[in-house]
Amino acid sequence: MGGNAWLFRFDPILWGAILYTVYEKIGEDMLMKSVSSRWMIKTFISLILIMILASNLIVYKNYNNFNTTISSLISVIMVLLALSRNNYFYININYIKGIINWLASRSYAIFCCHITVWFIVRTLEFSNLYVSQLISIIALIILTEFSYRYFEN
Repeated sequence: MGGNAWLFRFDPILWGAILYTVYEKIGEDMLMKSVSSRWMIKTFISLILIMILASNLIVYKNYNNFNTTISSLISVIMVLLALSRNNYFYININYIKGIINWLASRSYAIFCCHITVWFIVRTLEFSNLYVSQLISIIALIILTEFSYRYFEN
């Protein structure tokens, strides 16, 4: 596998199906009890998982497709912790809470739009990486909001 084949890997969907099955079997109450802890530990675990997820494409850049598998596994763990309703990945500070709520409500729209944005920005071939990333973020926000308002709702 090479090129853009990693975009069409089925393992994220497989891990999502496994997560759903596990969640249905153990139930929300059992999950809530099994992963509850003090806020310092939750904050530490949340930050570590976010940093791992953000960095593994760079760390494992020489391992084609393995880095997306690691991303999928880390994401499954993060979703499981978020489903526990123990405030993992949630900070009760007004501005940050607003950003987290916006991202959470539009997570499916972001999922649907991010690859399209990557392809569009990639075809525009910006010479500056930072400009390319900034345009990608702006385009993703616009397409996500459009998708959320007019397709999801």
